[in-house]
Amino acid sequence: MIETKLNLNSPELLELKERLKADSRGIINLRTLGRITPVQAEYALRGLSVAIDEIESLDRPYNAGWN
Repeated sequence: MIETKLNLNSPELLELKERLKADSRGIINLRTLGRITPVQAEYALRGLSVAIDEIESLDRPYNAGWN
């Protein structure tokens, strides 16, 4: 298992989020982000999926019961 620590406020990660949202098909070609191998792309997609879920959770109220 690969453990990564992500800075959810990093400009790069926020830019990726916006690029993913802007793509109507929800597809991003990670190879366009730089020279990476297919294996790196696979790991990046897994991590990016988790990161995007985390970022999107920041857009929702933490606890709807709190005012």
